[in-house]
Amino acid sequence: WDWARPTVARVASGRLHRPVTIGGHLTVHLFRWTPDATATGVRVGEPDWARTATRNKNLADIDTLAVTAEMLPLLYGHIVFARLEVTRPNVTLFQDKAGRANWDFSNGAAKGQPTKLPPIKTFIITDGSLSLTSLSRRMVFTGTVNAHEKADSSRTAFALLGDGSLNGHV
Repeated sequence: WDWARPTVARVASGRLHRPVTIGGHLTVHLFRWTPDATATGVRVGEPDWARTATRNKNLADIDTLAVTAEMLPLLYGHIVFARLEVTRPNVTLFQDKAGRANWDFSNGAAKGQPTKLPPIKTFIITDGSLSLTSLSRRMVFTGTVNAHEKADSSRTAFALLGDGSLNGHV
C-alpha cells in the first residue's frame, strides 16, 4: 500500500490544514470485519504562521500510527475506531501571544469550533513526549505520556500516565 501514501497524506493535509507526510510504510487490510491501517514515519507539520516560532519543528512526529475500524458502521457511512494506537509520538504544541494555537485544525473560518473526531473504543499511546509553549498564558510544559486500557482486577479501565515539568518546576 505504499503507493497510496501520497494520496493519503494529501487528504490528511487538506483535512488538517497543514502538511502531512508518511515517510515509512503504509499497510492496509480493507476486506476484514475490522479493517485496519498502519502508517510509519508520520509527520504533521505546522500551520504557516507557527513555523518560525517553533523553529520548523513538526506539530507531531509519530513512529507508528495504527487504526482499526468497525465494518458495520462503515456500511452506513460512519467511522468508529475499534482501536487507535500511537507509538512514540513527539508532539510540540504552541500558542502565540494572540492566542492562535497550532492544535486548532480549523481553516480559520470557524475558529473555536472543536475538531469532530469519530468514537474511539480503545486508545493507546506508547512512549509519547509532549512539549507545550503558550506565550499567551506564559506557560511551558515538557513531559512524557502513556495511555492504555486493560481489564484486570485493579478496576482501572483506562490509564493516562505522565511525567514532566511546568515552567521549570517538576
